[in-house]
Amino acid sequence: MFVLQLMTFKWDAAAPFPSYGRIAKTMGVTDKMARRYAQGLQKKGYLFRQYQSHAPNKFDLTRLFDALAKVTRAAPDEGKVSVEHEKQQRILTDEEIPF
Repeated sequence: MFVLQLMTFKWDAAAPFPSYGRIAKTMGVTDKMARRYAQGLQKKGYLFRQYQSHAPNKFDLTRLFDALAKVTRAAPDEGKVSVEHEKQQRILTDEEIPF
């Protein structure tokens, strides 16, 4: 949910920079919880927070986008999924999970 909220502020190549308060309000959580979500994504290597003096942090999602692109490339061709593939279940490793 945190990533989805960040994406509502991403309109171009620049890193989005909403305040934690604004993200928290739209998510219905506290500022502290929003910060924890950001910390969790940063610890996993999917988010880089760029500190700005007297302004909200910038949130660099490049690593998340790279991980999503990697998973997408590894997926079978769109529209050509076999019945056998649909029945198979597999657990993704931490490296395969994009967030």
